Parts: sequence; C-alpha cells; structure tokens
Amino acid sequence: MSWWDDNYTRSDFRSWLTNEGSFSRSILTDLVRGYSSVLDCACGTCLDYFEYKKKLIPVKYKGIDSCKGLVDEAKSFGIDCDLGSIEDLPYKDKSFDIVTARHILEHLDYYEKALSEMCRVAKYEVAVIFFLPPQGQEVLEKDPALKYAVNINKYSKGKLEEFASQFGDISWVSVGSEVILRIKKRSKKIAKKKVKPKKIGVVCSLYIDNDTTYQQAIHTLDTIKTQHKLVLYGRITKLSNKYKDILKRFDNVVKNNQNLLAKSWNNGIKKALKDGCEYVIVPNLDIELKEDTIDNLVEYALGDDSVIWSGWCTNNTGRFPDDNFIVNSKLVYDNFSFFMVNDRLFKEVGKFDENFIPAYGEDVDMQYRLELAGKKHTCVWMAQFIHFGQTTIKNCKDITESGVKGSTDAYFIKKWGGLPRHQVYLTPFNK
Repeated sequence: MSWWDDNYTRSDFRSWLTNEGSFSRSILTDLVRGYSSVLDCACGTCLDYFEYKKKLIPVKYKGIDSCKGLVDEAKSFGIDCDLGSIEDLPYKDKSFDIVTARHILEHLDYYEKALSEMCRVAKYEVAVIFFLPPQGQEVLEKDPALKYAVNINKYSKGKLEEFASQFGDISWVSVGSEVILRIKKRSKKIAKKKVKPKKIGVVCSLYIDNDTTYQQAIHTLDTIKTQHKLVLYGRITKLSNKYKDILKRFDNVVKNNQNLLAKSWNNGIKKALKDGCEYVIVPNLDIELKEDTIDNLVEYALGDDSVIWSGWCTNNTGRFPDDNFIVNSKLVYDNFSFFMVNDRLFKEVGKFDENFIPAYGEDVDMQYRLELAGKKHTCVWMAQFIHFGQTTIKNCKDITESGVKGSTDAYFIKKWGGLPRHQVYLTPFNK
C-alpha cells in the first residue's frame, strides 16, 4: 500500500482532491483543445476530465493513478482510467497527443523518471503544473508530518530546464501561485484546424475625442488581424480620410454615432448582428492584439456554450510573453477590455445598462447579471492582448476617473444594493 492509498479517503485530503477552483485547470483546457487524445497522469478524482466535458472539448481522455481507490472511483463513473505509476507508464511511445500532470512531481523522489516517461508517451506536447514553482536553489525534503505527501520538493528552475530541453522546446506560464512547464516535442507539427471564415463585427467606441485617443484607436485597429471577414462599426470619424490603409482589412465601415460607452456597444452589437455577423468583437481602443488573438478566440468559441468570451490580458508593459518569459497574470473573468459575443447575449441576458454614463460599471453590472442568469463568461488564455490601462481618462483634462466612478458607483448601489463585487439584491432595484 502506498501513502496515497492510506490517505485518499481522509476528509482534508479529499477536499484538496476535489477542489475545482484552480486557474491552471482553465489554461489546461486551452492547451488540450485541438488535440485528439490526452493522458492525465496522477489523475486523482479526474477533475480535468470533467472540465473537458463541461467545456465540450472532444478529446479522448485517459487517466492513470497509483492509488487503487481513486482509480476504482473513476471507473465507477465510466471514466477510462488505469492503475499505474507516472514513473513507469504502461503505454507505447507517442501514444497520446498531449500528456499532462498536475501537482505530482513535487511529491516524487525526483522528477527525471516521471518527466522522461511523460515525454516518451507524448506525441506533441507535455504540460506539467507545479504548485511549488521551480526557482534557484534545489530543496529536496520529506514531508515531516507525512500529512500531504511523502516528499515536498522545490526544484531548481535552471536544472529542470536543462533536463527538459532535451525532449523539446520549453516555455513557462504562471497563474497565481502555480506555474506550468510546457514541453513541445520537436516533431511534425500538428495541423491547425481549418475554420471556415466567419463574418465578424468589430465595435469601436471613442467616448472622448482628442488627437491622443484617436492615435490609440488607430494603433488598436492596426493590430486587428484575422483570417475572418471583418466589418467595422465605429465612432471614429477621422479614420475614413486619414487611415485608409488600415480600413482595407475591413470589408465595410459602418458609422456608430454614439459617445456613451454602453449605448455605443449596444448599438454596434445590434447593427452587426442584424447585418449577419456571427460574432461581434468589442475592444477597448487602448489595447494591442497578437496576430493570432482573434483566430484563437473564434476557434475556442466554436466549441463552447458561453455567451461572452474575453481575451486574456497578459500585462500592460508593452510586450507579449515569449518562450522564456513567465506571464504574471491573473485570470480575470470580468475583463471587458476585449470581449466577443454572439446573438445569445441580448436574447438570454439583455443589453448593457446604458445608465452608466459615460462609462465604468456597465461591465461589472453585466458580469453580475450573467451570474444571476446562470450564463457562462469565459476568459480565453490563448486570445492574448495588452491593455495599456485608463489612457482615455488620463488624456482628458475635463474628466477624472474619480468623478466618473463616483456617479456610476451611486447608480450601481441603487440598482444592486452595494458597490461592485459587493452586491446584495438578486433582482434589479430589489424588485
């Protein structure tokens, strides 16, 4: 009997095994999307399996765990799960497109056997989630109380990278206190899904008119690149004459003459949907997109039942992460600085509240309404963008953030019985 067999039924350990609140799990779903098969090493209660099912990811799942009790539980739910060790996987070379492991390598005597085995049976990629991020000095120690595992190891980042790089190209992603090591095997690349081009509306709204905000808007529009057909619905009147080269990537430009943010969003989304757009993108005009951001966002949405999809705000430093750069970013579900909707939002939840004038509060209000309606809002990690943050307010002398938020906060309290994220009412105005 192993430590895991002796302890898996313990109440405190069970609460850890069944904790669904890991941000890294949301990232895993993005990594797995597009692959045909996944091996979940040290799968425990198979939470990743349920996450894939919930998000309608059509991947063939296989779990493996060294604890017989947990494997028997998984099988009782009809999950394909084997009894075995991550250090001696009972599968042929390249048996799975992607192989994952969550919170297990720290508990082993060392990582080399496990990582070698994972890379051996992986065809394209390995993703390992650490709850103790590898850093400088290596600290290998036993759990003195044997409360949570046999070993609680902190590995050397440099040493781990040196070992892992023999199997493929490595990169890191950090999410909160967790980090993910990705190893992309040096082999024939997996073909990217071909998606029939969609008609997508882009709603741009400038509620403050000056040269600086126009330049910001131009920069944002210049980074909007995609294989899909774009139609611009924008209140950017100077664009037509001065920036014709940027407009060339849009099939059409439709004026949206509203300077109130929520009203502009509503009108632009309504026009775009009426014109036959399948999705509508609404970006703040002080952001910058990666070249594949929109394509990744649309590809994700095609297999998802959310009503709003947000991009992932990487940082505001002016650079995107590369292979050797750890993203220090939080998963912010109410991030509306770059989002996309389809026709279900207005049908099932309603429009953005136009009483938040000129802006601030309409996004948190919508997030709360989504929660009350039981509708999904998903932040898509692979749809990355930079948000430079409050540049519109900063470039207008006549408007202050405190002044605007003061009036919108007062309305929010009246509507929901408390400040944003401290709501009390379950219906607007408690009616």
